[in-house]
Amino acid sequence: MYTSVTDNNTERTNAANEGRRTTLADQRSAAAGRIAFNYLAASVICAAIGLIYELFSHGVWSTYMVLGWVFPLVLGALPNFLIWLTKAKEPGTAAENVYACGIATFTVGCMLKGVLEIFGTTSHLLKVYPIAGTALTAIGAIIYLLGKKKAEV
Repeated sequence: MYTSVTDNNTERTNAANEGRRTTLADQRSAAAGRIAFNYLAASVICAAIGLIYELFSHGVWSTYMVLGWVFPLVLGALPNFLIWLTKAKEPGTAAENVYACGIATFTVGCMLKGVLEIFGTTSHLLKVYPIAGTALTAIGAIIYLLGKKKAEV
């Protein structure tokens, strides 16, 4: 049996591409896990900031400051852990960035409201944070749901 050099090269290239696709899929899955751990770290940092702020607030505390860590945990780490575990399609850059801005908006708004409550004042401008956070996370989720799966190279 005689096979041409071209056929052998094609078979080797196809085998190499199959191995590369698996590697890229694993890398993308690892990216979701890394993002989930980043959100988990952000949640721990927010909890530490809230705890330290409460220690120096002379016995005055705010539910908003105490629970500021919940947004990165529930909206950031949990969905990314699910994507990582189920190997679902990963969000594109636009969806990921808009969604992350929504989580950051919720977190900053919650912490700022906590600081102002502890200080003993309020601001009507704080009403913007939940509206903007909801809009940004919803837009990010819609972009993710309507987006195509990332192309395999």
